Amino acid sequence: MALTERNIQRESSGGEALNSTVRWHLRLKENGYRLVGEMVVLDTLATKPVDDGRGIEVHVTQCQDQRLGKVVDSDGDPVEGDDFQIPAYNLRQYSVRKPPGEDAFRVFGFTTINGACP
Repeated sequence: MALTERNIQRESSGGEALNSTVRWHLRLKENGYRLVGEMVVLDTLATKPVDDGRGIEVHVTQCQDQRLGKVVDSDGDPVEGDDFQIPAYNLRQYSVRKPPGEDAFRVFGFTTINGACP
């Protein structure tokens, strides 16, 4: 399958979360880079579900250990420079919503937040 914006779209993403993910992966492809290694979720917390008329929404906070992840070039060598450096840990909050009439939750947005991880 070709790496295009259309082919990356998934049922589990929506809104800016999808657009941001697609842009990052396309930047990797355009530069001949790829992501290797493992990202390990250390902790996940979720708020109580709220239905404000737009569907059931939950905010999920997740701490990821990314120390084994890196961006490499086509030869497998690590890419230098700040644009593609992966921090050791990532504390991220997701907005997850199940729209009215749908069966599945979708990630509609995410942001890296301040805090300690781990």
